[in-house]
Amino acid sequence: MADNPEKTIKLNLNETPQHAEALGDMTVAWSLLEFRLLSLFQAVSGMNRDPARAIFYNLQSFRAKCDSIQAMARISLPSKTCEKIESFLKKVNKTAAKRNKYTHNPWATLDGEAGIWDLSHRASIPTLSAVKLKDLHQTTQQIYQWSDDMDTLVKTVSRQLRS
Repeated sequence: MADNPEKTIKLNLNETPQHAEALGDMTVAWSLLEFRLLSLFQAVSGMNRDPARAIFYNLQSFRAKCDSIQAMARISLPSKTCEKIESFLKKVNKTAAKRNKYTHNPWATLDGEAGIWDLSHRASIPTLSAVKLKDLHQTTQQIYQWSDDMDTLVKTVSRQLRS
């Protein structure tokens, strides 16, 4: 996004409600993914829903949740399944980083174009980076795909632990 002192940056998405809607859709998708991650946590741990949920939601980050699942998997599952879980969660964590960028950085509009402020340590001064709706939609679809894949993984783990 071009910096133009003549233009006013608005710290909201009022001019681009489609971006706000896409962010809402991404949040809904992420909620489903976290629920499925809880199901994987429960399956790998062998705990009932309530204690698994209590522990899972006390873990402070998505990475901590994934690390806990991997640690428990190493104790209770065959190495091939552990490798599958580890590889899968690594891919999901990459999507989590993208989702975090969209949900934890401030949004703004400049001249009707939506973007996020880059507040990372790499930026010497905050910059506004345009975000295309297509990118938000693709990230949301990837989250839904990971969620479906995680559901399949939960079923695989559950079958292995029952036998």
